[in-house]
Amino acid sequence: MVRIVWDLGWADFQLKYRGSVLGYFWSFAVPFCKFVIFFYVFRVLFVVDIPFYSLYLFLGIILWEYFANVTMACIGIPLTYADIIKNVAFPRFLLVFTVGWIQTIIFCTHVAIFFVMSVMMGAAPSWNALYFPVPFLQFTLFSLGIGSLLASYALRFRDFPHLWGILLQVFFWLTPITYVHAVHAPATVEFLQMISSPQQIIGWEMLTFFTRFQPLSLIIFDTRRVLLPDGGGMPSLVHSVVLTAICLLVFWIGLLVFRKRSRSFVQEY
Repeated sequence: MVRIVWDLGWADFQLKYRGSVLGYFWSFAVPFCKFVIFFYVFRVLFVVDIPFYSLYLFLGIILWEYFANVTMACIGIPLTYADIIKNVAFPRFLLVFTVGWIQTIIFCTHVAIFFVMSVMMGAAPSWNALYFPVPFLQFTLFSLGIGSLLASYALRFRDFPHLWGILLQVFFWLTPITYVHAVHAPATVEFLQMISSPQQIIGWEMLTFFTRFQPLSLIIFDTRRVLLPDGGGMPSLVHSVVLTAICLLVFWIGLLVFRKRSRSFVQEY
């Protein structure tokens, strides 16, 4: 099964650049241009009181785009792989892993650009960067879990891709990507303090509560902590275990629903 995912994902990735003069170079060109724009705009045109804000913003953007691209690609699974689903008998949940593999290749390209720019700006990551595979695993599990749930009903409800595109715009601003993630205490401590006083999360404060503690916010915050200078160091063991468990649960539920619903895909075409 691993060979199927590897070959199918790599073939789709190569197909993306087939016929292009520069080929795989475009994977580097797009994120590099984004970083140059961020660097110029927030160094020359605006002054933001966040150290290495261009790196801060760029890292948040590439993480967010990974989530958005994975989920949107998952929604497209039933149509993108329609011929395979209709004519080949195989575990269809492998298509979810194929999407994850394709997007991981692209994401690694973006991360490589980030590391190169960090070194050039004198903000090379410390040994804390060795922790980076943990939030990346969490992000992948969560993204594929949400994507699997959306893909499960993409044929039955054809408006899903359009609705999810709108929701992605909403969630973008409800995730600390362009602004600072407010931290007053360790996440687990602050979460327990807030839920112990329900009056703190009534009305508009509920929006603040969601922005602070939704998994995307926590994972992006943890990634910045270990990859950016003076980011605050590695998260605690309890924080890492709890967040990983939540992401694993989302992934497991999404995959179970997808496996069950994918049996009806042929009838829903």
